[in-house]
Amino acid sequence: MKITKPPFDHERLERELLAFMPCQHSRPTVGQRTLTSGRDYFRLQCPDCGCPLSKQLAHARVAQLKFEGIPVEPWNEARAAHYRNERYKYSEPIYQQIGRYRRQVWWDRYSEYLDSAEWKELGARIMQRAGGVCEQCQRRRAVHVHHLTYERAGEEREEDLQAICFNCHDQAHDGMLSVHRILDELDQELVTAGQDAAGDEGTRDTITGAAVLARTRKS
Repeated sequence: MKITKPPFDHERLERELLAFMPCQHSRPTVGQRTLTSGRDYFRLQCPDCGCPLSKQLAHARVAQLKFEGIPVEPWNEARAAHYRNERYKYSEPIYQQIGRYRRQVWWDRYSEYLDSAEWKELGARIMQRAGGVCEQCQRRRAVHVHHLTYERAGEEREEDLQAICFNCHDQAHDGMLSVHRILDELDQELVTAGQDAAGDEGTRDTITGAAVLARTRKS
């Protein structure tokens, strides 16, 4: 089965935005603009916060809304621009949180897949194809199976994969394999010393942060 991220949670976005932008748009108006062509353009707008509440309205719909008592007022572009700016300011951190969650779910699914019999069988075929030699440098012993693309993760073709040595694999991931190796060794040392490996987050963060900084400077 192909490994995918969960769909973007738009309901969560709108729900969390309410904490910062609680307007209920309880008294909408029909906003009217005159286009450069001279034609009138109508769209519902909240006069309190400036939020656009509809797409373009047909003239028949405008007549119906006027009959229902909804007033027609000039489109308030300044208020609409303020709404856009406020929505971007408050929604961007929420977008990032949802994005991190979606990426974490993908990696959890991917990690589970790497423990599967299906992946182990496929990896063994790739290793056999390489004859134990790194398919990138053609010199060192192949120890990992590397994804050249994650586009079909879970349903890989053999050409999506490469038997590879640790050094070439580390370079392909910008040195992060070395970081994870150091962190694993640190965890083991802490366990051996009788400490809680997960509790020493400061040391782990320092190592990871230094590696990311070094990678940034390199690029």
